[in-house]
Amino acid sequence: MPVGGLVAIPELQAEGVARLLGEKGGNSLIRFLASGAEKTQEGRQVARYVLLPGTRITVTVAAVLRPAVIAAQGLLRDAASGLLVYGVTYTDTAGGEGKIREDMVESITIPQDALGQLTLAAFHDLRPAHDTRLPGEPWGGPIFSAREELLTWRDQAWSGTGGVISLAGARVRPLPHQLVTARRVLSDRQVRFLLADEVGACWWWCRARWSASGSSSCSSSSAAAPS
Repeated sequence: MPVGGLVAIPELQAEGVARLLGEKGGNSLIRFLASGAEKTQEGRQVARYVLLPGTRITVTVAAVLRPAVIAAQGLLRDAASGLLVYGVTYTDTAGGEGKIREDMVESITIPQDALGQLTLAAFHDLRPAHDTRLPGEPWGGPIFSAREELLTWRDQAWSGTGGVISLAGARVRPLPHQLVTARRVLSDRQVRFLLADEVGACWWWCRARWSASGSSSCSSSSAAAPS
């Protein structure tokens, strides 16, 4: 792996992206972008990290920090260093587009919303697939297919649950009327709902009261729930 490239340790996802500072004796010296902490890690546990289109970053251009977004352009490699070259769109007041090497990236902004994180899910590394001897390729077939499948599932889950994606991942099989109820409750800005379970048991209790009283209806006065 080229020195200065972006890397990650799959077992330390919480630490975020790091930069490769050097390699020696099968070990890699890295520095995490977020914390600045340095770490020596066994080389086989360090994976290349590729930025996906839409990722917000901060880069150093002519000794000036500039915010930018990775553009949906083809990836290039710097012939001399082997580093990846990205197309970016600058988001500061100066604006414009340009090309940057990965060693110019100073920080990466992680989306706060769940959908943003899902869109930029970590299909970044260049490790080869388990069933092939071919080297890993940024934005190659396996990575592209996995990301597209995930985004397809997100779209289907959004459509099927009315935007409540968590219902699609619940370990239950919700009935249609339950989905409608959940969407109705979550879409109302004023929480004014009481969701009752065991409705059948309440109906039998009400029927027993009605039979005992001889009433022709189960009104609120005759069927008040016991305290």
